[in-house]
Amino acid sequence: MNLITDPWIPVADRDAIRRRISLKELLCSSGPFTISLRRDDLELAALQLAICLTQVMLAPKDANESVERLQSPLSPDVYDQAAAPFLDMFVVDHPEQPFMQFRNVHASETTPIQKMFPGLPEGTNACFFNEVGEVTKACPACTALALFHQASNCPNWSGKHKGGLRGGSPVTVFVHDDDLRHYIWKNVLNTTFAQKHFPQIPPDEDIPAWIRWWDHGQTYGAQQLSLLRGLFWQAVKIDMIWKTRGGTCDVCGLPSEKYAVAFKAWASHMCSITGTWPHPLSSRHLKKDSWKFISYTTTEPAWVRIPSLIAAGPGQVRPLVLEHWRTIDSSSPLTLAMGGYRTKQAAILERRHDMAPLPAGWGEHTDDLMALLNLALTIRDVFRNKLYGLKQSLGADNMQSEAIRRFHDRSESYIHTMLQNLNWDKFGQVQNELTNRLVSLCWEIIDELAEPYEHKPDTFQKIAVTRATLGKEFKKIKEGLQ
Repeated sequence: MNLITDPWIPVADRDAIRRRISLKELLCSSGPFTISLRRDDLELAALQLAICLTQVMLAPKDANESVERLQSPLSPDVYDQAAAPFLDMFVVDHPEQPFMQFRNVHASETTPIQKMFPGLPEGTNACFFNEVGEVTKACPACTALALFHQASNCPNWSGKHKGGLRGGSPVTVFVHDDDLRHYIWKNVLNTTFAQKHFPQIPPDEDIPAWIRWWDHGQTYGAQQLSLLRGLFWQAVKIDMIWKTRGGTCDVCGLPSEKYAVAFKAWASHMCSITGTWPHPLSSRHLKKDSWKFISYTTTEPAWVRIPSLIAAGPGQVRPLVLEHWRTIDSSSPLTLAMGGYRTKQAAILERRHDMAPLPAGWGEHTDDLMALLNLALTIRDVFRNKLYGLKQSLGADNMQSEAIRRFHDRSESYIHTMLQNLNWDKFGQVQNELTNRLVSLCWEIIDELAEPYEHKPDTFQKIAVTRATLGKEFKKIKEGLQ
């Protein structure tokens, strides 16, 4: 299967009929398609793979061409001409240089194909599977997704296996659009923008890792990685084992005549990369003199992450796709889509797929938007801190965590609606309304959680003290807005 020419993208069309289409059909037609798989994390991986292939083959030359690509489907001739140099690079079952694989891997054991999919029964990550052996065969399209996803977005299999360039479990960020073709182009950097952030490698040297691997045991700087090599970085040597037989794929449910059933993987460390490669689909921040990509570490809702995504300045870098889109259209509202895994060390606890709205004018009013969201976070944190003391004095171990869970659950819809309808001319009014709404929510929650303890004189006094000190803190916040 050739990812440049063959149908591999699993979609549902306007009649909800599921099938595979090629990248060429997607980019050269106006048909309304939706990526359709049984798991949303793999749907985002398919989107990301389509974006990355488009990025390396068909990057618009400047902002004007980016807009043109959005407005009209691509000409088939333009696609074919751009794809020609890459035709031999992205063949999943190539006899010598298969996509993101290496032939003749030195491994004594084979591993079932199921381990290529996050949330597997083998090892510690079994949270997304119902039973062992749920995936015994994967079609070439889903195998390509698994290889790309495992290398780009997932925790390491073990300490022996190197991870991706963004660390073990990054948050991947997209500029969202309901139209799949538009969705892809909104996340493809034009060449004028990309040249400011990535090295320009001569075409005959810009070769992906599975075709020309860097020397084993050597150290290379991240600044040596082009967009092609970085987007398709593969740090583990994997060799798929294929079987030819009819049937349907256990992952996508679509028919295929060929399946990957197992693989060999070489755990030995190969070359090392120093520094930080600026992956265009991630934000990062400076922590203890090193850059860290944003990851899911808590169950907090999407709006809590918006400040870390839109902030730009010393120690904070926006996702390049967002910065790029800002140069094209910073006045219209947009929605960010985010995906990833919440993990504990290498164990996956849950998968996340979130949507976060940005209001019209977000590009010109970033500081005000940050102030508004940080105001909401300040109210939450004051509430959390005061609940900690009450929890300790009452011996109610779950009170604080339950209070914050209710705060997040009940504030999320309101904050999203506020962002979608934000009128910058009434910013002060919006701040006051947000403060009053969230403070009222805090009082509502503390009333609910304290009610079982209020009938005892000793605990009633402790609750009254907490209410009094919390009221003083909320008063300070309100006075600070005047």
